[in-house]
Amino acid sequence: IKFSGGTWRSISEPAKDCIRQMLCPQPERRPSASALLSHPWLAAVAPQTAIAPHIVHQLQLFAGLSRARRVMLGVAANSISGSEASMMVKHFLAFDRDFNGTLDYHELALATQQAAPDLSEVELQRLFAALDVDNTGSVDAQEFVAGVLQVALQPHQTHTLLEASFKSLDRAAKGHITKADLTEGLRIASPSVFEVLHSSGSLASELDEEFAALDANGDGIVTLEEFRAALSCPLPGRQAPGRLAAAQQPLPQVSAH
Repeated sequence: IKFSGGTWRSISEPAKDCIRQMLCPQPERRPSASALLSHPWLAAVAPQTAIAPHIVHQLQLFAGLSRARRVMLGVAANSISGSEASMMVKHFLAFDRDFNGTLDYHELALATQQAAPDLSEVELQRLFAALDVDNTGSVDAQEFVAGVLQVALQPHQTHTLLEASFKSLDRAAKGHITKADLTEGLRIASPSVFEVLHSSGSLASELDEEFAALDANGDGIVTLEEFRAALSCPLPGRQAPGRLAAAQQPLPQVSAH
């Protein structure tokens, strides 16, 4: 590759070398994305994104929610678009150091400990397991966004997003949802997570508990107002800030090796 013409005169040699490597026509010689991140030029110019402590705090609160509530926030996360989505991607990339689209335990632990160095290994493992709602061993962008949704958006953005999420559950446009609507909506939106709940034998009890929490007046249906009120903040009495307490459902331990 030749860099000719006036456009390239002001471009440094390290930058040109990085471009040459990215445009290498032989795939076996072309460096991977993670390898390119260690190139001297990229390492020098790439901004170091700091993790805000309030993001870590929100992830702690999220870990204390019921599994069904975490799945529902995942449904809301799936409705994000536009500038809100761009902002969420920025938060996610602050954790995703190798830019492969998922977080492993070490990435989450490294980023989290920078903002909250007092978190123990056990707490970090529980935090990771809570985010990994489908038990795949990694946290994808939707799972991560579900965890930070309630603090990363402005109130009016959350208001609009929850309305879209409610409509995705109220497919018949009745203006309310029943327990059957909630069950079917979660099955369609998150089939892998739904299967995890079903195979664990706790599907019915978890959905019963979650629907009761949404149905503030106990009339057997959940209105948009009840849905918004419940999902706009963590469930009261479930998880206090600070150290992570044991969630109601046992979370699998994650190997740190």
